[in-house]
Amino acid sequence: MRRRLLAGNRPLIIVLFALAALMMLFSVGPLERYLGAKGRAETLEDSRDQLTVEVRALEERRAALEDPAEIELIARAEHGYVRPGEIPFVVVQPDAGQPPPGAQPPEVPVAPVAEEPWYRRLGGAVAGLFD
Repeated sequence: MRRRLLAGNRPLIIVLFALAALMMLFSVGPLERYLGAKGRAETLEDSRDQLTVEVRALEERRAALEDPAEIELIARAEHGYVRPGEIPFVVVQPDAGQPPPGAQPPEVPVAPVAEEPWYRRLGGAVAGLFD
């Protein structure tokens, strides 16, 4: 049996399969590290692209804030600043659910008071179910 197993190219094929299996086993760790690093690199590239867009927006904002007219516009619109001698006005938008000032509140219809006690009305309602 041993001679038959070792005859021909069989030992070479067995050794080659064993080496291939061993190489695959040893390549799993580096392959996992490579794939992990590749994923982190993609995440960092996405983050870099987002930060580049934010930097461009901030540079445009800085350039706009170097203009005195833009600073005055922001001061007036967002902070309510006025120049000496000007009269400030504040425009207030009314709430959708609130009536306009000075309007009469809508009249709520008052339900008529029942003449008979509640227990008789309840009894009549229950009896009406079975008629």
